[in-house]
Amino acid sequence: MALPTSAIHYQEEHINDNKKPHLIAASAICLSAAHVAVILRLLSRRRARTSLEADDYTVILALFFTSVFVSVVLVGVHYGLGKHLILVTDGAAFGKGTLAAEILYNPAIATTKFSILLLYRRLFPVRSFVILLWCVGAFVAAYSTTAATVNLLQCLPIRADWNPSIQPRCVNLDVELIILSSINVVTDVTILALPMPLVWRLHTSRNRKLQVSLTFLLGGFVCAVSIVRATYVSQVSLTDGSWADTNGAIWSVVETCIAVVSACLPTLRSLISKPAITASAREKYEAAYTPENPNKSNNIKMSTLKSPWSQNASLKTKEDDAERIFTRLDNDHE
Repeated sequence: MALPTSAIHYQEEHINDNKKPHLIAASAICLSAAHVAVILRLLSRRRARTSLEADDYTVILALFFTSVFVSVVLVGVHYGLGKHLILVTDGAAFGKGTLAAEILYNPAIATTKFSILLLYRRLFPVRSFVILLWCVGAFVAAYSTTAATVNLLQCLPIRADWNPSIQPRCVNLDVELIILSSINVVTDVTILALPMPLVWRLHTSRNRKLQVSLTFLLGGFVCAVSIVRATYVSQVSLTDGSWADTNGAIWSVVETCIAVVSACLPTLRSLISKPAITASAREKYEAAYTPENPNKSNNIKMSTLKSPWSQNASLKTKEDDAERIFTRLDNDHE
């Protein structure tokens, strides 16, 4: 599609506009933070002398997808992302990279959310809560698959994304991006709020409940980033995409990386708290908490866990339930 004369004149008048440094800096800082967070998480598990769990493996997968996504975005910078469209050096490569980045964003975000849901499952093995987690996880999987498919097929034929000589037939891109980004924000807020009913039914002091809540609410920052991203990705331009899409690309990079960091933060407590428990102590802990021995006690007694949504739901214990949650964050091995 040929650029209108007015668009060409505008871009020529602003030929020195350049957002490349901002995108490169955001990518370098945020991706480094994500890698550091995952490394610290693994060190925390090692310090606790416990093997990796499903949530740990999933966050590693999320880091992989995030790294690939950010790398593709940086390839786009090489071809002109961050400058006006008339300065794009290879339109075909730029178009293919943009499409790839849009698709890769979805598994990067989805796997991070799966990691958080699996962490919740490890910490709160309540049957009704686990069922709820599976339902939310299924929705995230369905949404992410749908979003990736929509990104791929938003303009037909697909090759029109990198071949300007083809007149594409596109969906309403503004509406598409607003809907997809809004659903993403809603799932972020939902996942953030999921454990709160259980936390506030712990048999412990209000201060300890606040501590546990804050541990999980550290992920709230990614919700704020998702909202900011949603305001930028909807700024679509068919005549100057390499420039107009830059802010959305920056916040997409920030969101995917910060999501990984947020998923790791609750698991890092053992690195700044007292030394990890010994293997023998952990064995006693596990024996006391096995499903086969729900009433067994070795100086530690587990709460009777019931659905927090039932009328008489409660969490009763003779110990500090908040400390039990923190202990599971550091050392649980099922």
